[in-house]
Amino acid sequence: MFLNEVIKSRIIVIFPGRFQPMGRHHYGAYEGLVKKFGKDNVFVATSDSTGEKSPFKFAEKKKIISAYGIPSSKIVKVKNPYKAEEITKKFDDDTVVLFAVGAKDGDRLSAGKYFEKYKVNQKNYYGYKEHGYIYILPHVALKVNGKEMSGTSIRQALGDKSKSDVERKKMFKSIMGFNNPAVYKLVSGR
Repeated sequence: MFLNEVIKSRIIVIFPGRFQPMGRHHYGAYEGLVKKFGKDNVFVATSDSTGEKSPFKFAEKKKIISAYGIPSSKIVKVKNPYKAEEITKKFDDDTVVLFAVGAKDGDRLSAGKYFEKYKVNQKNYYGYKEHGYIYILPHVALKVNGKEMSGTSIRQALGDKSKSDVERKKMFKSIMGFNNPAVYKLVSGR
């Protein structure tokens, strides 16, 4: 279904990722999305898959993500974060769906047939069953121990046993942007 006026159709935003764990840079992106599209329209999509670079199960990720103040109803367990059918199936077919990702993922995803890059001044949008739109998030450059902030660099820094617990707790607050003893224990133990 081709939509002539996006104003008549709802736009939802899916912020997909592994979030191993979610860092302050991710939360900043989430806040920007909420400001632009509204808190009722933004969802965090992540799976329950684990592995060497993905140690946190969904329940643990949800605990970490919720510590930022993101409503638990907006944190959704999905099989594939870049499809997020568990979210989209709850909406009408004419709902416009944006997937908020970094430039690298945006280029990769828009190379296929389903995704198109989102253009603010675009006149016509398709409902999610026909197309999904890639919304490129601004890059936030934050460093952890001299490395670009990522789930891996966060886990390495907070799990560094050569640092005292006091140092790691201070680092945790700096990296995450909040103090939460349960989340600190969870993240520093990985």
